[in-house]
Amino acid sequence: MEAEIAPPLPEPPSEGENTENTKPSPRTTPRRRRWVKWLIRLAVSTGILIVALVITFIVIYQRVKVPEADAAATAQAAVITYSNGEVMARVGPLDREDVPLAKVPGPVRNAVLAAEDDTFYENHGFRVSSIARAAISTARGSSEGGSTITQQYVKNLYDRREHSLGRKASELVLAMKLNRQRSKDDILQGYLNTIYWGRGAYGIQSAAQAYFHVDADRLSVSQGAFLAGIINAPEASDPADGGPSAARAQRRWGVVLDAMVRGHSLSPGERAGQEFPRVRAPRTDSALGGQTGYLVTMVESEVRRRLHLSDEAFRTDGYRIVTTFDRNLMTAAEDSVEASLPHRLPKNLQVGLASVDPRTGAVRALYGGPDFLERQQNAATQDSVEAAGTFSPFIVVTALKAGFPLDAEMAGPAEVRIDGETIDNFRGRNYGTISLSQAGSWSANTALAALVPKVGTARFRKDLYAAGISPGASISGAVSSVLGAASVHPLSVAKAYATLAAQGVRHETYVVQSITDTGSGAAVLTTTEDATRGTRVFPASVTREVGKGLLVNGQDSPAKMRNSSELNSESYASRVGQEVAVQSGTSSSYRSAWMAGYTPELSTAVALYQLTPQGRNLRRMEGFGRYRHITGDSYPGDIWAGYLARVSKGS
Repeated sequence: MEAEIAPPLPEPPSEGENTENTKPSPRTTPRRRRWVKWLIRLAVSTGILIVALVITFIVIYQRVKVPEADAAATAQAAVITYSNGEVMARVGPLDREDVPLAKVPGPVRNAVLAAEDDTFYENHGFRVSSIARAAISTARGSSEGGSTITQQYVKNLYDRREHSLGRKASELVLAMKLNRQRSKDDILQGYLNTIYWGRGAYGIQSAAQAYFHVDADRLSVSQGAFLAGIINAPEASDPADGGPSAARAQRRWGVVLDAMVRGHSLSPGERAGQEFPRVRAPRTDSALGGQTGYLVTMVESEVRRRLHLSDEAFRTDGYRIVTTFDRNLMTAAEDSVEASLPHRLPKNLQVGLASVDPRTGAVRALYGGPDFLERQQNAATQDSVEAAGTFSPFIVVTALKAGFPLDAEMAGPAEVRIDGETIDNFRGRNYGTISLSQAGSWSANTALAALVPKVGTARFRKDLYAAGISPGASISGAVSSVLGAASVHPLSVAKAYATLAAQGVRHETYVVQSITDTGSGAAVLTTTEDATRGTRVFPASVTREVGKGLLVNGQDSPAKMRNSSELNSESYASRVGQEVAVQSGTSSSYRSAWMAGYTPELSTAVALYQLTPQGRNLRRMEGFGRYRHITGDSYPGDIWAGYLARVSKGS
């Protein structure tokens, strides 16, 4: 039996060696090893993920191209103004008018940056913290913001509004690319011109008009802070809605101002001096109500014709159109119509007024009806009624050109028969023997009719068209037609009388003075002096002689000229306050009543008529209000004189 060998004794510890816990623990060693392995795996996985993400991002960055801007994002309304630049209407699918960044005051820009992206000029189109916050929010199913101004601009410009991580990734790539391709100022300008500000307004110019009735370049610090504060929820921040909306607007206004102080774009003293701005009530009237619709329709027609535009291009290409319409003259016309007519009017009574500058052909004022929204047919340009005595001066023009002197004696019986037609004077009046000048001034039909066989209807028609009567009048070869039975509209008559006022030079009428591109400010079209130089159609000596007779009419009172006590006993010149040339006209069946004439500055025609219930034909006008008979010297004369009197006082 072998002897048992005892294990060797451990060596005693060396001097100073710690004898506690020197034996390895069988439990801690495997756990530590597992942690090390897990950390290694995590690091490798993270590295692989990061590399994959980087590669994926590079691939996406290379593949994603900056697309064409969404059409709706760049569409701009056509802005139509009066001759003084006051906005008349905005026409288009969106209320948007681009303005250069330079037109936006610095404090207003600073307010937007403080509210939406205070690192805009330093970041690369994105912020990592914001992206992470927005991504988490999107993953949870909410739509919390966090985008930079560049990302918001991308969303608006390329119509990327769905809430998904894919959209966020695409938005990020486009923001980075846009940040590299365009300057910061260019991006900020585009952003300010495309974001929605509530009340149907897109862009800062429309927002300034919607909330404060001013242009963007007139916005104050306080107004800018208000607009900046409502960007993230404009529909929930309209003070006009009261309650929570008003409270939110005021709170956000304060938040923006405080942020401006922190960003050193506003001093504490300036902050303390700010007061919440007065926000105007939303405009409730229709953009095309009253006279506006008639004017806009004329403007659109002329712009499309002169620029060869489609309807879509007119409404979305962002033109700023300055018209020839004078705001004060438009008001004078409306006021005169309202003041001259009684409150209770016969049904379907219509008034048309047109006023033209005889020196250029510019249409300065127009009355197309009481309200475009109720009747879209323009009484001044589309309704045609018998011209009656308004043709008389042009009959005299043709006679003078044919060699007849003004003092030529003519018979003016109550009725004559010429070329198979029976021609009579208004109310069957017998003028006896009168001069050519008197026959023209008094519209003595029988005396003027005697000239037709001697001169020929063709020459009378030619001169009427040459003066400016529209070919649409369809003047026939009949004697009655050239005497005034042909139908015309007020603008056509005003244009013809403007030719007399311009000493025989006809100017084509127009309503568009200039067109510019609102985005670039570049001139697109300008009606130049050469374009309004006009064409001589009558000898100046002839029109001067005819004008003398019309001036005499202006110096006599209607009551004296028409031998009627119910007409005004004061002359037109006295009522207007200056020398005027006038000619009235009344159809023999009382289906139309006219007053036409001119001053050196304005040629104006007024027509009064009544439609049948169906609105297609004319009916006889019976007396109403203060007049037993409706003639040219009644309400049309009152409207004409009242309009020019207001213009004279205004000038």
